[in-house]
Amino acid sequence: MGMFALLGGFGWLIFSFFKRQKKRWPLLTMVGAIVLFSIGGSLLPPDDSSKSAETASSKKVASSSKSKSSKKSAKSSSSVKAKQVASKSSSSASSSSSSGKESNLKKANDDIAKTLKEQQGWANGTLDKNGNPTQNGTPNPAFDFANTISSIQWGSDNQIKVQVNPSFLALTDDAKSQAATKTQNMAMASASQFVKVTDEQFVGGIGSYFYYGSRAIGHTKITDQHQYTWYQR
Repeated sequence: MGMFALLGGFGWLIFSFFKRQKKRWPLLTMVGAIVLFSIGGSLLPPDDSSKSAETASSKKVASSSKSKSSKKSAKSSSSVKAKQVASKSSSSASSSSSSGKESNLKKANDDIAKTLKEQQGWANGTLDKNGNPTQNGTPNPAFDFANTISSIQWGSDNQIKVQVNPSFLALTDDAKSQAATKTQNMAMASASQFVKVTDEQFVGGIGSYFYYGSRAIGHTKITDQHQYTWYQR
């Protein structure tokens, strides 16, 4: 409708010009036609290409948003999996390390028990120097201390708990201390094959606690691990 009004206004203007008549009305008509054309244009449905552009733009934004969301989700999932793998690896390593320490501690105690039995045999002359049974062996008094000891337990804190027999209780305090120091040295020599024993411990001794059954009978002094406190009854 606006287009027809515009064309009519221009046509009337040209006609008036040739007729040399007043131009006010054709101008007014033209202005009205322009106004009507503008109104008509605004009422026309939007161009399909504009719709297509808007739709494509919306799809592009949605696709971009979805892509970012997917990447973020994938990154988050990957991070979670990585943490889970790291946690499992750490747990596995910790478990393996703990198991290894327990195994070495058992080996140390097994070897201490074996060595104690050998030294008891040498003290009694029932084992040769290679630890084999013998019928004509010579008792070695250097290992007499071993006959006063029932068992030795090496702990994870590198200290020992020693079970003694009645022969140990019959010793003087000085003789007990000598037997205790020899017991320490023997235990450290055996345990050092499987657990760490420092040079300072070999020289200065280790914490040692002595029991007769469930009764504590003595222990090393804090200031000197080769000095002992023996309990009197």
